[in-house]
Amino acid sequence: MAYQTGTASSQEDLMDKLQTFAAANGWTVDNFDTSNDKLSLHKGSIYVHFHWDNASWIGIFQSLGFISTGTGVGSHTDDSGNLCAETGAISSAVGHKVWLLEQSYTAYHFFENGAGAEDYIHIVVEQDAGVFRHFSFGKITKFNDFTGGEYAVGHYPYATISQQTAYSNTRMCLWDAHCSTSTIMGYVHLESMPNQASGGKWGCIGDPTAARGNDGNSIARAIVLGGVRGGPYSQYSHRQISGAQAFIPFAPIPLWYIDTSPTPDHAYLLGYVPNVRICNITNLVEGVEITYGGDTWIPFPMIRKLIPYDGTAGYQSGSYGIAYKKVT
Repeated sequence: MAYQTGTASSQEDLMDKLQTFAAANGWTVDNFDTSNDKLSLHKGSIYVHFHWDNASWIGIFQSLGFISTGTGVGSHTDDSGNLCAETGAISSAVGHKVWLLEQSYTAYHFFENGAGAEDYIHIVVEQDAGVFRHFSFGKITKFNDFTGGEYAVGHYPYATISQQTAYSNTRMCLWDAHCSTSTIMGYVHLESMPNQASGGKWGCIGDPTAARGNDGNSIARAIVLGGVRGGPYSQYSHRQISGAQAFIPFAPIPLWYIDTSPTPDHAYLLGYVPNVRICNITNLVEGVEITYGGDTWIPFPMIRKLIPYDGTAGYQSGSYGIAYKKVT
């Protein structure tokens, strides 16, 4: 049961289906509280927590442990310091938050690694016909041996709901290095990296110039550069399929730890997001399975496919695509 798709009638229905899917794939459901709109999951060292408002957003929180069902979703052991509000109105200091504006979703897709080496769950939600949101949590495929690798990321297209209806190509924030400087898209657990703050446990994914703030233990968080629209691999998303050779470039999404202490800055490759690829979706049909190198992949637009991108109002992400491996 490493892949599941279906429809969801509300945020609560979506989260109910997510916790059922997670449990069926070896994750522990620490808390599912429909009265207070909270869900906590863990598998091994991966701990994630969700809170939603039953209207427009789902917040993702990350920690290194679970305390109790009565603990706030942002207050568990070694919390990453997500700035999502646990209650009340949407905050402009959003941390990593998934914006889902509808209450009845066209489709959802859950991807899990089965018996693979890296545990994760990737979620794609078609919130309306042709309009997508993504979020993900798990452990990266590490390039080297360091303490950490657990991650959680959300999808945050813009600062407020009203601004999303005038969507700009500069705000497609997902595993991203080209977001607004006030936006952090997700967190990665990492410790004892070169010149990392003493006792630091977290790095923030986003624009390298964004303020990182502190984690739940009041320790400065590190800079992590995401690779969807930043770094050399991001250029593969601009390469279209070759009809003559059936060439479909799928590029992994790398993450780098950035050390700003030396001059120039030093970048350390942490690893890659497991079984996710960036691609050009111009000639691909969203949500349709394709076989590539013996594996089955399912591509989706980052937000909404529009070829060519014309900069007009409305959800659109041009040719940017995200493909997920279907593990069976």
